[in-house]
Amino acid sequence: MNFAQSSMILGCVYIPPNLHHSVYSDVCQTAEEVCGFSNDKLLLVEDFNLPNTDWTKSPRPTGESSRCVLDLANLYDLRQFNKVFNFRGVSLDLVFSSIPDTKVVPVLDSFLPEDRHHPALEITFAVPEPAHASCMRFVPDFRKCNMGAIFNRLQALPLPIIDDLANCEQSFSLFCNQLSLIISQNTPMRRDYTSSFPKWFTNDLKSLVIKKKTSHMRFKATGCPLDLDIFRRLRSQCKALAAECYDNYISRVEDSIPYGIKSFWSHVSSLRGTTGFPITMTLSGKMAQDPVNKCNLFAEHFSSVFCVGDIPVPPFDFARGDFHGLWSKSAGPDGIPPVVLKLCSPVLAAHLAIFFNALLHAGIFPSVLKQGFVVPI
Repeated sequence: MNFAQSSMILGCVYIPPNLHHSVYSDVCQTAEEVCGFSNDKLLLVEDFNLPNTDWTKSPRPTGESSRCVLDLANLYDLRQFNKVFNFRGVSLDLVFSSIPDTKVVPVLDSFLPEDRHHPALEITFAVPEPAHASCMRFVPDFRKCNMGAIFNRLQALPLPIIDDLANCEQSFSLFCNQLSLIISQNTPMRRDYTSSFPKWFTNDLKSLVIKKKTSHMRFKATGCPLDLDIFRRLRSQCKALAAECYDNYISRVEDSIPYGIKSFWSHVSSLRGTTGFPITMTLSGKMAQDPVNKCNLFAEHFSSVFCVGDIPVPPFDFARGDFHGLWSKSAGPDGIPPVVLKLCSPVLAAHLAIFFNALLHAGIFPSVLKQGFVVPI
């Protein structure tokens, strides 16, 4: 199905009851050949006649046939959305989709007489966003920045003189802009792109998939039985390696939970197909659609833990080690990574101590520090 700026693959499958699991394997392999590993969204409506498999919870294979279906779903990050049961309390018609907000409900007024084994379904989904084989951009490579040149440039800066506390915020903003400019002038750019393969694919699996697709194209062009045998062998290797890679990836995510939840939420985001905020956010009846109002809703939500009153603040000692643990943090909107603050702390200590103590004394929280990246989990 082609839309204005995107496309998706729609598939429909029916398998009669009590067939050998090899039929399910052939169907899933055909679906894999059709879908490939493009970024197009997938919607597969299927009647596999597997009534003993519970698709409503965390699905577990009950045999080789259901295992083939689940392997295909794991390969393309598909979820089963149909929770409409027939008169026997069984869902025979499966709706697998890679679109997170897919909805399946019973049809209230069907065009044809309804089969009580297969209730009529209404499937709705949002039009997929434009898909690209890879999204490339250039970002600063702070690991390769010229730290010596940055240190020397900062060492040549004169210490700030705060004569008027009312102007300390402006002076601090100018210093941050100057620091950001020095860093950008001494930091190379690197290419950053989003791969068309699922994130759990290893390099070996990517290479094997490319070889399999190449051999399939060769067989379609030549029709040679030898090319068919090569393709079948590569397809079998791909299936086995894909299952192994996915199991290893899930194990790594589970093992990392006690030490850091980031990998788990990254996996959840990949299953949802989005890492962004919802278009509309609500709180206590209030609705927000633009970034500023969304941030105001967050501020209102967390305002209950804000303490109003005089809070004793000790003088800030930059050289004391207040930046412990920031080594692996990324840069904010100002383009100043914590690694520069860490390595250049001997020369930055005096500058920031003067600014921070003046700001604390004046009771000013600088606007330049109010900007940040909010990452939804």
